[in-house]
Amino acid sequence: MFFRQTPTFEKPESTPQGSNPPIVTEPQQQDQKPHETPKKITTHNFCYHQKFENKSYIVCEVDPEKYDISLFLNNANGEPFKYFRNVEKYLREQGKTIAFAVNGGMYHKDFSAVGLYIENGKTLHPVSTKDGPGNFHMKPNGIFFVEGKKAGVMDTDRFLKSTIKPDIATQSGPMLVIENKIHPRFIVNSPYLEYRNGVGIRTDGTVVFVNSEGRVNFEEFARFFRDEMKTPNALFLDGSVSSLYAPELKRYDWWYGLGPIIAVAIPLETQDSKSGN
Repeated sequence: MFFRQTPTFEKPESTPQGSNPPIVTEPQQQDQKPHETPKKITTHNFCYHQKFENKSYIVCEVDPEKYDISLFLNNANGEPFKYFRNVEKYLREQGKTIAFAVNGGMYHKDFSAVGLYIENGKTLHPVSTKDGPGNFHMKPNGIFFVEGKKAGVMDTDRFLKSTIKPDIATQSGPMLVIENKIHPRFIVNSPYLEYRNGVGIRTDGTVVFVNSEGRVNFEEFARFFRDEMKTPNALFLDGSVSSLYAPELKRYDWWYGLGPIIAVAIPLETQDSKSGN
């Protein structure tokens, strides 16, 4: 059973029922992930490396007042984007480019979203409140959203009681930090380690995306958000498939097909002028 009567540690990592399992396309070393050869590097300062308790993370911060945060799932033909490169191609046709992007939540085998998914103000998949196996259903789970120029992370029950009408939203789980408190199911020194990524919101409105560079447990990942990143609310996005596209760090993950993708885009001319082209 996913919920133990007397838990001593979290449930071993498992994808939601019907979700896409990890698919390794090329051999990997134990604690190293492959990256594509970089194509162009921006000079914007969104992402950086950060150490916390001898663990390494990549942090990407964005002010939603200054930059648009977008969600991508399917192209105009209804086909899943799946890869960052496809989102980049789509954006370039509009005169934009990815500043950085991350996987944006859990998904099924057909790459459709597991829970709530709102894009451009339209609900493409309804919210999920049911119980079930896997990390997504480790309650409370939550929702990352952007409404106008304000972003938020909120547990699902609270979100449903609110009057928020988001432009974009993606549901995942579990919540990592809820009002400055670590998720009650997390256990200190849990042996279940995995690559992880998530998103948190600072009190000044800054959106903080984090990808671990090594395998970490839920409790230490949550404390990184709360204690180091100072985010009173934070949401887990995914585990083993956690991926990052960050040109300024020469990071171009490519090995997993993805469902929802969160991206911050900038104008191509801005990038080109800043890079001297």
